[in-house]
Order: sequence, then structure tokens, then C-alpha cells
Amino acid sequence: RIDVGQVEGRTVYTVIDYKTGRRSREKIDSVESGRKLQLVLYTLAVARLEIAGPQGRPWQIGYWHVKETGFAPDIKQKGTKTGESLPPLDEAVWQSLVQTLEQVVPRLAAGIRAGRFPVYNADEACTSGCPFNTVCRVAQIRALPDEMGKRIVTGIPTTPPGA
Repeated sequence: RIDVGQVEGRTVYTVIDYKTGRRSREKIDSVESGRKLQLVLYTLAVARLEIAGPQGRPWQIGYWHVKETGFAPDIKQKGTKTGESLPPLDEAVWQSLVQTLEQVVPRLAAGIRAGRFPVYNADEACTSGCPFNTVCRVAQIRALPDEMGKRIVTGIPTTPPGA
């Protein structure tokens, strides 16, 4: 969903995605790792395609949690208190997200084109209570020795030499 409005004579927009399940409490996903791109990509598409107009600026990016509290911004900004009106997305934060996307997306596309689909889960305890732990690919990959080059550092797959 794209909500478009005017603030002080300037066109602004908020990109909202609906979530019907429970909110994830984990903080392991990020734009930098390539694991949390959806809303930022949608927002960049609105900007570059001028869907909200040629001078449109992102105001907020977030999820509408249908079964919980409603709208929650995806990009947390310092100084915002619960119950306060949400401030606009800081321009420096937005530019940093755009720069990150311009680095991450080509890297991910190159990996996909090269057939690199590493199995990864940042939760070190993910297989301990899972009913699928005996058939889980995460457990299988973690059991491989580091010299096989299948290790992932900080959520970003590494490529073994000569691969």
C-alpha cells in the first residue's frame, strides 16, 4: 500500500505492507545482509518510478500488523516515543538505505546468477527445539568443516577460493 499526502506543500508517501501473523521479535535481519529488503525496495521503486509524483519523498516505511498493534515503522529512528506522531524518515537515513541497496542487490544478483544459494540461519539455537532438526539443511551445513568453504560470516555468504 502506498499512502500519499502533502506536508508543508511537499508530496510525501508511506509504504505499508500488511502482516497477518505475529511480529518477529528477532533482530537478525537487516538490509545490509540482504535478508530484509522488501519494504526498502518497494519504497525505492516508488521514488524512482515517481509513483507518488516527481518530487515525492518517503515519509515512513512500515508494516501494518493486522492482529496486533496496527502500523509499526520498519526503520526505527532515535527520539520517537510511544504514542507520538511519527516523524518523517530522516533524509540521511533514507540516502544510506539507498546506498546500501545499490551495493547489496547487485551482490545478491551475482550470487544467484552463479548458483550460490547458501543455507544459513543466524539463530545458533535454531535446530535445538525444531521438530525438523533431523532433516534440516541448516544442521547439515553447520556440521561441515570450515575448510570446505561453506561458512557464513555476519550473514553474508563467503565464497571459497577458486569457486
